[in-house]
Amino acid sequence: MESPAPPDASIVATKLDEYIAALRNAGEPQQAAVGHGLNTARSIFIEKFGAMSGFRDAGSGAQLEFVARMEDIAKSLDAQHTGMAWGVRLFWMYAFLLRDGDEGVALRYGPDLARLGQLGMDAT
Repeated sequence: MESPAPPDASIVATKLDEYIAALRNAGEPQQAAVGHGLNTARSIFIEKFGAMSGFRDAGSGAQLEFVARMEDIAKSLDAQHTGMAWGVRLFWMYAFLLRDGDEGVALRYGPDLARLGQLGMDAT
């Protein structure tokens, strides 16, 4: 099986910015649904890689397979669980951008994603 092509990091960052900007205007129930999807993706990530260092060490093939798997999950959620689908996408985009250890990515997106994740936990 051929590995998927890596997404362009600048396109991923732009899309992540768009999602976060839209979520700032969403209601709390919608944000909580996104947080639930974010937390679900994070749980899958931790089960597979343990931590970000494991993701970085896994190599690009495993990283891209994870991204593709998360996008497949998001697509399956789109029709009935849009918020959860957004959360799954947010997580894979964030992980993808962090794979090179760019601290600026964590500082830029981490607070918003942590807040959404907490809303998702509080709602369950």
